[in-house]
Amino acid sequence: MLDIGTIHGLSKGAQFTIYNDQNSFRSGLPLGVLEIAEDGDIKGHSTILSPLPGSPDIYASQGIAVQTRAGERADLYIYLKSDSAETTDHVFDILLEQIHILLEQIQAAEPNRYRIVSTKDKASAQLAFDVEEESGMVVTEITDARVTTYQLTKISHSPIKLEQMHSLLRSAAHFYRHLAPVPTNIYIPSKITFEFMEVEYAEELDEDGNSLMRAVGPNLIKNDIIDIVVDRKKMYGMRVTNNTRWDLYPYAFLFSTRTLCISKSLLLQSTLTHLTISGPYYMSPYGGKHRVDPPLPQGGTLTIGFGASGGVPYEFTLEDNQEIDVEFFKFFFSTQPTDMSNIEQGSPFTPSRIQRKPTRVTTYGVKVIPVVQRHS
Repeated sequence: MLDIGTIHGLSKGAQFTIYNDQNSFRSGLPLGVLEIAEDGDIKGHSTILSPLPGSPDIYASQGIAVQTRAGERADLYIYLKSDSAETTDHVFDILLEQIHILLEQIQAAEPNRYRIVSTKDKASAQLAFDVEEESGMVVTEITDARVTTYQLTKISHSPIKLEQMHSLLRSAAHFYRHLAPVPTNIYIPSKITFEFMEVEYAEELDEDGNSLMRAVGPNLIKNDIIDIVVDRKKMYGMRVTNNTRWDLYPYAFLFSTRTLCISKSLLLQSTLTHLTISGPYYMSPYGGKHRVDPPLPQGGTLTIGFGASGGVPYEFTLEDNQEIDVEFFKFFFSTQPTDMSNIEQGSPFTPSRIQRKPTRVTTYGVKVIPVVQRHS
């Protein structure tokens, strides 16, 4: 049994090579291969693995499982098109052939595996690709309905060179895998109150002599959407109230649809107590085997970007030639401290990369809030 489940994007058909320990893994001596035989074998925080048909059982009380095949559920749907009537079939066939080669390479890569599907139905795709005949550059279009409903279709740094497609497709698959809805405990998000408000400097100082922030104005979340006019002078904070029957460990990520970045702006300098906030992302402490008090106890409230907990408030900006942007806050709520660092990633258009680690989680809930940013 694996200590990961639906929260990590697993699906029926995924296969794992099993090793007895680190030594056998480094030596390339596996015990065998197991797979997820049925969707019902995947729970919120655990997954049952079964032997492949005709293969013997594997007996091991513990070990290392390395995913070696993606499941049946696609992480990313792409649409390949030709907008220009003058574009020759030869040029587009080259793009098509190259992208299929890239898909095979990505889905054979170690240690993470992603399933990317080319679809003929543009409405079901998240991204669409075309080629500029004269330059040979690849043009990327956002086709995700959650984003295009706000008239945003342009991805950052488009067009790109064909050799950049590998990085783009892999990052996009990781991005949409973790943005996708997953089966969760629906009671948890229904019993949590989210408030997003403008904040300003207060007269009070903290123990280090720094000015505290206070919330002003109404809750800007309307119908589960944050829709704001960008003003560089305005700052924002969030208040989360736990009305469930559990003590919770919250984790918040900001998904940028234009850059495919899943941002990390709040770091835990210590996995036990000390907290340093540097932006619009929240991670509960993760103490490994040590006991860590839940930041959001039953009946409690957590403020991010203002109040006694301090921290840097949210600030939003748009580029001069950009009329609108759409990002998503995604909140995870777990009943035990969890290492969620495998979700974070940098943009494929920048050289930074983040090493992803396996995670473990128990009862959890998920909430996604779109953040629409406009010039006016």
